Amino acid sequence: MIKLWTKEAIKCYLRKQNCQGCFFEDFFSADDLKCEMCNTVKYLLKEIGKPTQKQIKNIEYDEVEEKRILKESKPFRKHLKHLAKKADEKRSDNLKLFINKQLKKQCF
Repeated sequence: MIKLWTKEAIKCYLRKQNCQGCFFEDFFSADDLKCEMCNTVKYLLKEIGKPTQKQIKNIEYDEVEEKRILKESKPFRKHLKHLAKKADEKRSDNLKLFINKQLKKQCF
């Protein structure tokens, strides 16, 4: 069990341990495993208390920055997807691999 407030644990705490909209909800949806973040948050609250306001503000700032970065990189990702489609049409395996690697780097 972790013994400090991580970014995902704080997000879970701020959502009041509601799994709807959580990254892990999608992550575990195709698997038999279940997310244990709610239990982690309960443990952290019991053992070390609530996250500090500074920690919460850092998470909120990070989320705003992530959205900004995603918005700014959208045209580039769109261009890469267009190239991937062309590569599929031409069956250029090397180009397809390169573009897929670039897409993975761009998708956070």
